[in-house]
Amino acid sequence: MDNETLKIVVLLLIFTGIILMFGYFMRKILKVERKKWFSYNHVNDLHKKIDWSIRITFTLIFITISYYMTYSDVHNIDWYFDMWVYSFLLFIFLSESVRSVMEWKYATNPNTYIVTVAEMVLIIVLVMIILKTHFFNLLN
Repeated sequence: MDNETLKIVVLLLIFTGIILMFGYFMRKILKVERKKWFSYNHVNDLHKKIDWSIRITFTLIFITISYYMTYSDVHNIDWYFDMWVYSFLLFIFLSESVRSVMEWKYATNPNTYIVTVAEMVLIIVLVMIILKTHFFNLLN
């Protein structure tokens, strides 16, 4: 592994640690239960239906983007990367926004949605920082 790759991996681990610690402390301060990782924590059936609609829609969008990028004569690699990243950020934003609204309306602990919104904002800000600084100029 070369030096730049190692720096990028370390940077991603640092940002992952920041996100995890932020979530831990927010949950501790607001007395919110920890969600299980990689599980579908739907508040109710309506949330489940909306969440799956968003997931299926974005899966179709990603397939369409993949098809278009594979079979078109695209020479601008930055635009290709931006299309993926912004689609992924939009997916995170929509999915977590729906989750926070459902938590706000239907969750037993009213502070749950605050943690969800705070984590979503932190993740989007960190991803934008990484993208706009080109991994703090590690990709130059």
